Amino acid sequence: DGGQRSELGAILEWLRTTREGSLQDLPFTPTPAVWDEVASETDVCLRARCPHFEQCFYQRARRDAASADVLVVNHHLLFSDLAVRRAQGNYTAPAVLPPYRRVILDEAHNLEESATSHLGAAVSRRGLFRLLGRLERRGRGLLRIIEERLKAGRDDLLQQDALREISGTVRPALERVRQRAADFFRGLDTLVAAAPEGVLRLDAEFLTQPLWAESLSLIYEGLALSLEELARGLERLRETILLDTAWSDALQGELVELQGAAGRTRAALDALRLAFAPAQDAFPLVRWLERRGGREAGAAGAGGDGGEGGERGEGNVAVRTAPVDISEPLRESLFEQVDTAVLTSATLATRGDFGFLKSRLGLARGGLRLREAVYPSPFEFERQTLIAIPTDVPAPVGEEGAFDYATAEIVADVADTSDGGIFGLFTSYRSLRAVAGELRRRGLHARWPLFEQGEAPRAQLIEAFTRCGRGVLLGVASFWEGVDVPGHPLRGLVIAKLPFKVPAEPVTAARIEAIEQEGGDSFREYVLPHAALRLKQGFGRLIRSGSDRGAVVLLDRRVVEKGYGRYFFETLPPAPVHTGPWSELRAVVRQFYGNAPG
Repeated sequence: DGGQRSELGAILEWLRTTREGSLQDLPFTPTPAVWDEVASETDVCLRARCPHFEQCFYQRARRDAASADVLVVNHHLLFSDLAVRRAQGNYTAPAVLPPYRRVILDEAHNLEESATSHLGAAVSRRGLFRLLGRLERRGRGLLRIIEERLKAGRDDLLQQDALREISGTVRPALERVRQRAADFFRGLDTLVAAAPEGVLRLDAEFLTQPLWAESLSLIYEGLALSLEELARGLERLRETILLDTAWSDALQGELVELQGAAGRTRAALDALRLAFAPAQDAFPLVRWLERRGGREAGAAGAGGDGGEGGERGEGNVAVRTAPVDISEPLRESLFEQVDTAVLTSATLATRGDFGFLKSRLGLARGGLRLREAVYPSPFEFERQTLIAIPTDVPAPVGEEGAFDYATAEIVADVADTSDGGIFGLFTSYRSLRAVAGELRRRGLHARWPLFEQGEAPRAQLIEAFTRCGRGVLLGVASFWEGVDVPGHPLRGLVIAKLPFKVPAEPVTAARIEAIEQEGGDSFREYVLPHAALRLKQGFGRLIRSGSDRGAVVLLDRRVVEKGYGRYFFETLPPAPVHTGPWSELRAVVRQFYGNAPG
């Protein structure tokens, strides 16, 4: 299509200058369908047989990794490697990464979340339909290419067998999958559309719903059979072509793609079975449906994320499973397989103790030699910052409208005092959008550039915020950590709410239930420590060097009204804490910034 053609042209221009060929290095965000056409993927790679093997960015990166003494990767790549090793029982040979015996895990407070996303499974409507579209869509695709090349070659029995396999088995199976998947995901969309936040837990009660029991369960069975038929047909087509060396040499690229498509089809089938026909799980899993109206972000499983769905205009529905407790899988797959593991983070301890993280990561039950140390911060928090907690702000729960209005008012006051240079950190997009709208109504963006998460990629927002030096940036989850803006451009934080996990979120709900079933206190053992670490991460955005200064305004008065507030203060750095009406605290903050009246 025209739009896709222009994107491909831009990628070709970029190839002339890029050194690493990575998506992060690309100056624009391509559509998933276009990136699928050019991205290097393990299951559709010819490796050494490829004529571009020496120049390939992906293969070059693998060669560099294999010869390196120290390899730096992110958590997601590490856990992708661990997932492959766990499935294969391979801990000594190369997998996604070369084999390793020592690992240093920075930002180790994120290990549970990273491991959870890679030890589960997912399949989405858009991902599945993109996979089907790569096989055949609107007269184009892999099947048509193979068919045309077979017809253009010599006429023999193998050619005829392969063509019959395409027309008699693969293409009909593909169309059955397409139709049944459309019906199935349309039904799931109906179920999840009415669920809070577009998320529906797949529990025993779900299986009794009339729409599932009377209709969707039968459609699911048909879809599963069709996916199995399609995978077998793709595999037989590949095996047929491989019987003849001349044909297999002529179609070696297409054969690799056939193998990849068959593998992804089976991955989609496995993900659906894991969710809707669970057997005895190796470890407890939570299952749920998730509906998103826009492009899907971060979905794993067959076909990847985003892309074209079965029907235009419909939201994307994803079927997901994740482990409830990753402590044993993580211990078995990582900590018991390496000689040394070092876990480090500025937010690893709660109240000076590692007990919470040790329990969540499988390090608490013994059998491993552990050494622990907490090192004091090099920063002088008593001098460099203060924490202001207004006690007259409306309650953050039950009075959302009034709370958002007050949040906007205080953000504007702090921006006026500090001349911008502030982050506003939120726990929900709803609240962020409400506050952003009120700030624009007040004209704040005319005085200080206003940056709102979602308007541009995170890296671009941070770069623009840093460059302008006096902006106001509003962000949610991804801005609470991993953002480094040292110096004058960031000189204040406004934190709207204590970052408690949402109890209705499926993985959180399942973990709360598991703790309660064991007779534990889920709030004290899980929800509170996690929120304290999260708040500490948000606080950590501000003081990044010995010369940084800035105020932190926390608008959630529960931290001083509830008994659990002490837990937060004992986890935060030792900054001076001021409480009282905002009319009084405004003067304290102004004095801190050197703008005291008179």
